Amino acid sequence: MKSFNDIKFKTKLRLSYFLIGAVCTVVIGNDLFQMFRINQIKNEIYSDYIAPSNQVDEIFNEFKTLQNTLLKFSIPSFEDEINNNLKLLSQGKSKIDSNLDSLSNEYKETEIEKYLVSIKKNWSDYKVLVIDGTLSAAAIKDFEIAAIVATTSGEEIG
Repeated sequence: MKSFNDIKFKTKLRLSYFLIGAVCTVVIGNDLFQMFRINQIKNEIYSDYIAPSNQVDEIFNEFKTLQNTLLKFSIPSFEDEINNNLKLLSQGKSKIDSNLDSLSNEYKETEIEKYLVSIKKNWSDYKVLVIDGTLSAAAIKDFEIAAIVATTSGEEIG
């Protein structure tokens, strides 16, 4: 076997370029593997924490929209829009119900399920006490009572 000193300069140059290329290939391969691994971890974090948080935000925003719609039932000038507001209420309630059901299915048999059961009970009470109470007061055209009921959380009257 020839020693390193006996090899031509041209061959030494080729060998050094080959070694540098091999090292770069290994480094790039490792970097790609780490990038794919980080991307997978990012997707897991998104599905575990951010997506449910977005659903909770959607429920909260829909709830606020629902409260604003309920307040319209306490204002006589919105009386001619009652059918449109009833549709908005129905859509809002169904969106909140479907998001709560989705979260319940996702977190079945976990500690979070206890909290979701409590939230669903509160939501059910809110629908019966506040929404139905506001609609009843608006139906008899008692706008003052409708305003009082629409601005409560349900505990005050239940």
